[in-house]
Amino acid sequence: MGNRFGDNSAAFFDYCNVYKENAYKYYWLSDNAKVVDSIKSKGWDAYLKKSFKGIWISLRASLFITSHGLKDVLFYSVKSKRAPELYFHHGIPLRGAKISKDGLKDTALKNNRPQEITYMVATSVWGGNRQRKNIPVEQSKVLVTGYPRNDLFFNYDKKQYKSIKSDLGLNGYTILYAPTWRKWEQTKYFPFNDFELDGLVRFLRENKITIVLRPHSVDMYRRDDGDIINNLDFCNDVIKIISIDEYEDTQKLLLASDCLITDYSSIFYDYLLLERPIIFLPYDKEIYSKRMGGFLGDYDYETPGIKLYEQKLFIDYVSKIKNGRDEFNEARNNLCNLAHKYLDGNSSERVFRFIDEMMN
Repeated sequence: MGNRFGDNSAAFFDYCNVYKENAYKYYWLSDNAKVVDSIKSKGWDAYLKKSFKGIWISLRASLFITSHGLKDVLFYSVKSKRAPELYFHHGIPLRGAKISKDGLKDTALKNNRPQEITYMVATSVWGGNRQRKNIPVEQSKVLVTGYPRNDLFFNYDKKQYKSIKSDLGLNGYTILYAPTWRKWEQTKYFPFNDFELDGLVRFLRENKITIVLRPHSVDMYRRDDGDIINNLDFCNDVIKIISIDEYEDTQKLLLASDCLITDYSSIFYDYLLLERPIIFLPYDKEIYSKRMGGFLGDYDYETPGIKLYEQKLFIDYVSKIKNGRDEFNEARNNLCNLAHKYLDGNSSERVFRFIDEMMN
């Protein structure tokens, strides 16, 4: 929505500037002056959307690339003919969106009206059909290329991996805890019936395990003095809060993690590509499903990992997977093959080839 440099758009922008420098002119338009300055420091082109140059570029553009909607790149509404939009999408959806005969009702999707989208990128035919359930574009508009942001998982080397871990201050076994947000209340972290923070911290320290807590940006804005995420200073050696404001690249956090914890976030579909364990904490599944438009499939079948509600069982299971015992490996691979057609790290190149054909 014009505030950050991230997601598929940023990954593809990086790729184009590094590997396709002379093919086209690439511009990043933003509402955030810090984002603009950061991109310009690399020698690349970025402007504020509302600046004279930003407006001039938007009026002359041959193609808009978005991850959420046209407000990613425009601050005004376009009524007349405009450049086509290549919509990268935010991720394979696990939940639905409320759709009526009049179109999408979910306010988060109003800027992605199907008639605005020229083409939509997907990870597989199955993934594209999932996206179309929320944003019902025509099948012919779906491009199965894979997500550019996931190329990192196939193209990193040991030096880069160690650098990411070092930058984040991570040693030993690392678990990324990245739950989604709730419209009606703050997310409950470590939602165990027998939750006891001191006991959890003691276990993590004894076993040299670090949990990286990645709160959703909405929850970071909502928090108050009583929230657990404001009371973890005494154990930040084993439970580190790394918000999107502190470290923007979620894919690097995924790469640096040995295990993922989530609930209903589509982040786990990306993590399938790394072939590592996933733990699900669906403490409010029925309420979440009812309030957020329902799940698009069978939640238990499509979440290949253990579902936990007690801290004792959580500790036992983490000890188990840390020692290499993982009974969900086959289930994850089966879902990965359904959700991802390509396992090669060339998604950006496939997107570029399509754009090249379209432009010519």
